[in-house]
Amino acid sequence: MKFVLFCASLTLGAPMWAQMSRSGCAIVTIADVANVLGPGTTQRETGGNCIFASKDMSAAVTANLTPDGGTPFNVMKFNVAQSPGNVVKDEPTIGEYAFSVMPKEGNGFTIFLLKGTWGATISMSQKAKLTEVQKAALRRLAKAAISKM
Repeated sequence: MKFVLFCASLTLGAPMWAQMSRSGCAIVTIADVANVLGPGTTQRETGGNCIFASKDMSAAVTANLTPDGGTPFNVMKFNVAQSPGNVVKDEPTIGEYAFSVMPKEGNGFTIFLLKGTWGATISMSQKAKLTEVQKAALRRLAKAAISKM
């Protein structure tokens, strides 16, 4: 069975921002994610993405942080809302500018955040459909992350 992450990230192509970029690990820690994925969670960083995996590799959480994220945030919200099957929901309890996206299959869940000029995504995917408990845990994780942006 192939494991595919549902992750839409806010990235910028402008080289001038490269020095300002920070890793998603700056806003999400392994201790935070262990509360979502359980004991034995592993962490690695690649290209500014902080990727966490459950011990049995059946689930993953990815965090991405992008400077000057206002325009990409709005474009992403428009684009995912236009894709058939996506469930897009504003998340005002996380932050003023936060929304979530769940694909029709239900095995992925991404929360998009915007605070000041910084944009972030925190996503979870697994082989099975995510439960409401898991989505609530990811919302708590996003709320903690936005406070670090």
